[in-house]
Parts: sequence; structure tokens; C-alpha cells
Amino acid sequence: GWVTTSHLTHYRVRSRKVTEVVVECRAMNPAIEQVVSKTRIISVTKPAGPPRLEGDLGDSYLAGTTLDLACSSVGGHPPPTIRIYKEEEEVATEVVREMNVTRGRAKLRLTPADNGAKVTCEVTTLGSTSPPLTASARLSVHFAPWEV
Repeated sequence: GWVTTSHLTHYRVRSRKVTEVVVECRAMNPAIEQVVSKTRIISVTKPAGPPRLEGDLGDSYLAGTTLDLACSSVGGHPPPTIRIYKEEEEVATEVVREMNVTRGRAKLRLTPADNGAKVTCEVTTLGSTSPPLTASARLSVHFAPWEV
């Protein structure tokens, strides 16, 4: 017959900057006095911080102007994906990562129909099972009357 025993040693990763952990499994057979080992690298997944819409979206804007939208999130491994929406429509978003901050930028050409429109920033971490994090604001757009 066979007798198998296991011993698991667990070390807590204390640094928040760790993105990978090297683990090793060793098996020893006393009959042949040989140790067999395998090493693997485990990627550490960390959720991104909550999104923050940058600038003051509480201001009023004139129809016809272009609004530069920015949304940022701190942390996350792998770096998060940022999407910006106007109502339910996704807006083309440029995403850049600097240091520990991921920032999405988009441009919106404002029309009278955008008055009261909801702008949403959505942050998703790849491999995360939790729902995306969001931040939203409503636009206030001033425009001339359509008829007098």
C-alpha cells in the first residue's frame, strides 16, 4: 500500500506592491530517497479603487462646446479597464496608466439633447468576479430656445 502525507506552509504577503508570488511543491519518496519539486508563479489580482470623475461636472456648459471628460482609479492589478458612457452609449475613451493611477479620457461634443444626460465612468478589473465600480454625474447644458 501507499501512505501519503502533506504539509502546507503558508506565508502571508505583507507588501501591497507584490503582483506575483512564487510557490513550490516538493514530494519526497523515502523508498528512493529522491525529492521531486515543481515551482509555479501565481499572479496576485487586486481590485482597482473606486472611480472618480475629474473636474466639476456640476458646472453648466454651452451647447456646441466640447467637454473633456476624465475619470481615474487608483491601484488594481492587472490595471483596470475604464469605460465612459453618455446615458447607455459608450464613448470612445483613451486609457493611460501612470504610476499607480489609471485614467480614462473622452471628449463629448455637447448638444441641447445632452441637457440632463447621465455620464458614467465604469472601472473593471480583469479576473474580478465583483460588478464594475461606477461614478456618475448629470450634465447641465445651456442652449438657445428652439422657437420664439
